[in-house]
Amino acid sequence: MSFRPLTTPRNIFVMNDLKNSEGNLETEKKPFFSIIMPVYNAGAYIKESLRSISSQDFQDWELIIVDDRSTDDSLAKVMDFSRNDKRIKIFTSTVNSGRAHIPRLRAAGLATGRYIVTVDADDVVSSDLLSTHYQYIASQDADLVIPEMWNLKDNKREKILPKDSIDISKTWVGKDLIEHTLVNWEIPMAGFAVRRELYLKADEHMSSDDLESIFSDELHSRWLLAACDRVCLCDAQYDYRQHAGSITHRNLPRFIDSRLHTCDKLISMTATVFGKDTLTNIKAIENKFFESVGLLRMINRTKLKRQQKKTLIRRISIAMNDLDIKRLKGHISSRYLALMSLPIPLARIALKIIDSIIKIKNGI
Repeated sequence: MSFRPLTTPRNIFVMNDLKNSEGNLETEKKPFFSIIMPVYNAGAYIKESLRSISSQDFQDWELIIVDDRSTDDSLAKVMDFSRNDKRIKIFTSTVNSGRAHIPRLRAAGLATGRYIVTVDADDVVSSDLLSTHYQYIASQDADLVIPEMWNLKDNKREKILPKDSIDISKTWVGKDLIEHTLVNWEIPMAGFAVRRELYLKADEHMSSDDLESIFSDELHSRWLLAACDRVCLCDAQYDYRQHAGSITHRNLPRFIDSRLHTCDKLISMTATVFGKDTLTNIKAIENKFFESVGLLRMINRTKLKRQQKKTLIRRISIAMNDLDIKRLKGHISSRYLALMSLPIPLARIALKIIDSIIKIKNGI
């Protein structure tokens, strides 16, 4: 991916050519933290996100922004905000990548800090995020420090992760946390601080097909956990905002293909890392099972042309044919197993009927 030039104030350190940029970066004092931020059409929220970074009580950081060809005023707002802060370094791509992981990985490659911190352009972090991360790194020699995740919606906040099932007082081996990201996410993977070399090492496991997926971040997160020997969870806060503009709401066929691809790669990954038919591998299979159920429900809720609906149902049928659901016996309810043992077109109709009955019972 190439980068286009920007017209900017002289005090903004903007990198347009990758080789020259890396060379220029090496001449500057290296910060402890490199915050990496992909930006795409986040103009409504980005200044709030930037203010939360600039107000950190730990100041030894750089912020590397990669604008993924925004069509709104995101880039203008970033440039305006960064006029008086040389720690903010701006890249801009010539084409939109269509997923956040690509610009985020590009930013990680250009980062010079010992630890990388991930922040999205429409999210907000507590003022003690970096200082809390630093405390755990200094005292526990942590490879990875994960904050709390709070849901930010309509100016209301609610803690969503980590779940109570996770012991936040212990130092975890990263591999042991992977099981807690399958079927349901019990830990967050945003706003974390991780050794830069481990972040880049995780990417070595990513194929070109993986990078094409909307959910490439999710696969990268599991490989990242596998690479970390010492993982701590802390009480700094990361406010996550999901809105209708998110990429996962724009293209249902691509969403389904990406979802199923990631499920398959997680099954393969857990078989490699833990062994076939281990508990974590079975959880990955269970994850694909329930994701397929969720995708059928999504098709039921979405207005689609008949032929398009048939095409999507066929894709899920193929995915389920590749899944040996007999291995899930004893791990999930027999009713769900019986339901998804039906031909997928019939399973979709059965789910539609079941969900309608549930709505009637709940008075919805």
